[in-house]
Amino acid sequence: MDNQVFEIESLAKKAGHYIQTSVELQKLKAIEKVANGAGEIFSKLILIPLVILFFLSMNLGAALLTGELLGRMSYGFFILAGFYGLLATVLYFFGNKWVRNAIVKYASKIELPWKNQKHQES
Repeated sequence: MDNQVFEIESLAKKAGHYIQTSVELQKLKAIEKVANGAGEIFSKLILIPLVILFFLSMNLGAALLTGELLGRMSYGFFILAGFYGLLATVLYFFGNKWVRNAIVKYASKIELPWKNQKHQES
């Protein structure tokens, strides 16, 4: 009888340790996901201004070069502004579908935790 009580106590103690370990593992997994997300956001926050500066510099250079080739600097800026106006008009009328499709394609590639659980249960 004492042996059975000891085994039950030992089993209860092991179950308690297992539960504590499982909780700790879930906490560590959550911390890992938060850290990965924060790292991705931080890297994008650094990258976005650099890309904007790159495109601004390229546009300024293109406008100056075009203006120099045409004989007046202002012509280069007008031509570039006209190009961006035309691009904005095309995107306004036809871009909604393109943008929506791009977002849907990107969102379908994102790994969501509940997607993996459904596949593992099957």
